[in-house]
Amino acid sequence: MKTQLESIRASLKQASRVKPAELEEKIRNAEMKIETESLSMKEEKELRRQIMQWEADLRTAKVSDGLYEKRESLEESMKKVRATLDTIKKQLDEVYTKLGAERKEKKEEGEEKKEEKEDPVKKLNEEWEANKAAIDAKYAEKKALMNEYYQKERAFRQYTFENKRMNAARYVLERKNEELEEAERQKKEAEEALKRHPFEKEMALCDSVISYLKGLLPAEKKAAKLGSEIKVPEGMTLMKKEEQDYFSVPGGRKNKKERKASKKNNFLVHNLSSLESFSTIRIVAPNTVEEVEPCIEKVVARKAFFDKLPRGSDIDAELAKEN
Repeated sequence: MKTQLESIRASLKQASRVKPAELEEKIRNAEMKIETESLSMKEEKELRRQIMQWEADLRTAKVSDGLYEKRESLEESMKKVRATLDTIKKQLDEVYTKLGAERKEKKEEGEEKKEEKEDPVKKLNEEWEANKAAIDAKYAEKKALMNEYYQKERAFRQYTFENKRMNAARYVLERKNEELEEAERQKKEAEEALKRHPFEKEMALCDSVISYLKGLLPAEKKAAKLGSEIKVPEGMTLMKKEEQDYFSVPGGRKNKKERKASKKNNFLVHNLSSLESFSTIRIVAPNTVEEVEPCIEKVVARKAFFDKLPRGSDIDAELAKEN
């Protein structure tokens, strides 16, 4: 027991002074931070390094904690053994004194008798063995508790690892489903695009240009063109509308259309958006009012050209063939 006590005291000189509960709290907080917070790779690596250091310190602290308990237990046992030894020594002294006196008396009387006496050394050895068995039982109990703790710790780490893998797999599956949905949406859009006319935008632009050109026609031509486009029911006659100027004043200012029509040589000025529309359908914009009607016919013909043009055709190349 004295040898064990000296060994424990030598080990405690280098033992950790940090309590196991404090280190366990640090490890739990660090693992919770890794699980719940968004950390950079550098921060997570540093935190895991600290956890490994704390776990090493925890093992040392637990061993140290056990050493403190063992030291106290051994010191208490030593006190009891010393007390027992002191008592036995006193008993032995009394026995040896009595034996010496008896032997001296028997020697003087010439008689010597052998009597069986209780062996105090044997009794001491039996007590020693009993104490040693109790200490071994405590060591076995401590070892069983440590094994149970490490098994539970390994099970918890395995659960944490599996949980992370499941979360990663769930994220990958969600991303894959999103990609599949996006691919399906694009496929449907492509199918819808294939159902539509390949040059519907150009044809719609032709209609817009035609409407724009019709707005540039003089009033009488516009009315005549409108009359030619109106279908008259059978038995009825289309009459020309007589326009009356109810609000005009003699000598008053002309409106915008009258000023535009009264310009020299009837030159037309187009805005940038209209010129871009003409450029898109490969038609030259009219410069004068006289060029509007031929231009309308060209646009109508260009719309028919777009209508029969196959998908994926080169517009400029097909126009070159037409010409």
